Parts: sequence; structure tokens; C-alpha cells
Amino acid sequence: MAKHELISTAEAARRKACSRNAILAAIKRKAIDGENLGAQYVVRANPKFERWQPNPKRQRAGRDNQEGSTG
Repeated sequence: MAKHELISTAEAARRKACSRNAILAAIKRKAIDGENLGAQYVVRANPKFERWQPNPKRQRAGRDNQEGSTG
């Protein structure tokens, strides 16, 4: 099995233009491969991660909720 780069959830979120919470949720759903390293999760940047796309409706809802709570 080929080794794949391990990246932080923050880096994974940056690469996919989504929130860190979206990455954590995808790990928990097993939509992407992640590992718990102590207090943090890391993402295996493999073809499964490359194919995965965040749900635009959920991302928009999350942004709307954040904007509504700041006012």
C-alpha cells in the first residue's frame, strides 16, 4: 500500500475551501480517511480525499449561521 501525505485538518479545509468542522464531520462519516493523533486529527491526503467534495449547501448554511450570530 502506498504511503500518503498526512495533513492537518486546517490544511485539508484550506485545500477543499471548506470549514475545519466539515473535515472533521467527513472523517467521522468515513467519507475521508483521518487518524486521531492524541488531541488532534490528521487527514490522509489520498485519492479518496482528492475525490471528496464538501456539500455546498451545508457550507452555505454554516456561513449563514455564523453571520447571523455576530449581529
